[in-house]
Amino acid sequence: MTKQSRATESGYSLVEMLVVLAIVGVLSLVTVPQFMTFYKQNKMRTAVRQFTSDIRGARQRAITLNAPTAISFTPGAAPSGGGVRGRYAIYTLNGGTWTMVGGYKNLDQAVYFIDSDFPVNSGPADNMEDVIFLPNGTVANLPTSPDTPLVVIKSDNKVPNNRCTLTFSTSGSFTSA
Repeated sequence: MTKQSRATESGYSLVEMLVVLAIVGVLSLVTVPQFMTFYKQNKMRTAVRQFTSDIRGARQRAITLNAPTAISFTPGAAPSGGGVRGRYAIYTLNGGTWTMVGGYKNLDQAVYFIDSDFPVNSGPADNMEDVIFLPNGTVANLPTSPDTPLVVIKSDNKVPNNRCTLTFSTSGSFTSA
């Protein structure tokens, strides 16, 4: 082979390939943790959206069917009785009997209810706290002790904003923070 033909051969040297691998490695070190944080935070947002949508749906169901409707849940990181944390259900009062609508729903595995001011056993489910909506859309069982009745949802994931507080008003509406 002549010197002239070697100069026209194309390819990458080992040093060039190592530099590219080093750049890819540094970019991975920076972006993967950010992506994981984004992913975990998105799971929290999704769980809160699902629950708030179901609260609105329960209130609308009470108004539409002209029957009291409750959303029942168990606050606490490890519910008593071996229950699943983050579990809740919607019930409608039909002829004096509470009937579950659809079945149990679960928040994401790492998301659960940590606190609530609503009374236990005031509605359809035993050992669960209930938000009961009347046919006019108002909340029937607002607690009287705190100024602002609330439900707090938390995530075990170490992300910014890993807690959401839902504050209810007498009209049945709520805000989240």
